[in-house]
Amino acid sequence: MPARPIPTTPSATPVVLILLAVFGVVLVGAGVAAFFLVGGSTGSTVSVPHGAAGRAAPPLTGMPAPGALVQWDSNEVLFFQGDGVQNLVGVGSFGDGSQALVGLASATGEVLWRARSGMCDLFTDGNERILRFETGKTFSRYDTKTGKQTWSIQLSDNLGGVAFGDKCAVLKLYMGQSPPFGIDTETGKLTPCTTSEKPARRPLPWEVGDITTTRAGITLTGEIVSDPKPINPDPARLAVTAHRGSQKLWQAAPQSLEPVWESGGFDRSLAFTTTGAFLFGRAAADHAARFAFIDTTTGRIAYEKPAAGKVETRVQVGATGSLAFVIHDQRLEAYDTTTGTLRWSVHR
Repeated sequence: MPARPIPTTPSATPVVLILLAVFGVVLVGAGVAAFFLVGGSTGSTVSVPHGAAGRAAPPLTGMPAPGALVQWDSNEVLFFQGDGVQNLVGVGSFGDGSQALVGLASATGEVLWRARSGMCDLFTDGNERILRFETGKTFSRYDTKTGKQTWSIQLSDNLGGVAFGDKCAVLKLYMGQSPPFGIDTETGKLTPCTTSEKPARRPLPWEVGDITTTRAGITLTGEIVSDPKPINPDPARLAVTAHRGSQKLWQAAPQSLEPVWESGGFDRSLAFTTTGAFLFGRAAADHAARFAFIDTTTGRIAYEKPAAGKVETRVQVGATGSLAFVIHDQRLEAYDTTTGTLRWSVHR
């Protein structure tokens, strides 16, 4: 039998042409629709969302915005003068993982300015001078209004201490190979300088001591009181004691919070305000944060309150006016001492 002919396969060309034609119609229709969306029949402009390509993704729910200050990395409460009030300066971390030297408005926690990142030692006179020592033995000054570096010098050794004078400062190097010397804090150049105090190194964590102030002839001391019993003593407490000369007037020690132990002793985690003493510690059972306020005119404990989070690190407290500022566990918190209200905070 003769071989059957092999059926020929229909050409695919007509099918492809048909698909291309349909696709073209779709594109034309989309273009016309876009024209009316953008221009419209009246010629007005209507906003059309752009695609995501080349743009940062929105923050995930519950995650901080990249520009948000989320962590406080400094361990001291330091002030500078700005717009007639004392504001805060320190090193903080942001939502995008960057770290910066920042100036904060003390009343609101708003970031006033930020400088380049990096951990450092900071020194301020509480007024217009912010001095910074960092890795590489670099010593610099920063403008309190803008955060810009105004000058920078290179030291021959690590810095051992700073004392402020009138438009100058005395520096002491760590190893003491050269005697303390003065610099002009306006330019960073060498200059003679007289200070009321000697440049002292920063106290080490275990070098803790009482905090003392004198008001109207009365000496107020923030201290630790402990039970002398050798067996089953009562817990140590933060306390404020008032003396007139050698006469003890009163002592107040809130019972709901305990001081934080550091190697060598307890932190005196308190600060004197215009009307009293603000104390910050933790509950003995679970280390939950707590704070209290003592009216230093009477010795009366005005309030004892819980605070957010736990306390597992050193606690530093500073105050200006009726505001108290607390640093612990990479948190920075501002409290209105009159009412005990948390005004603002920086934390993850």
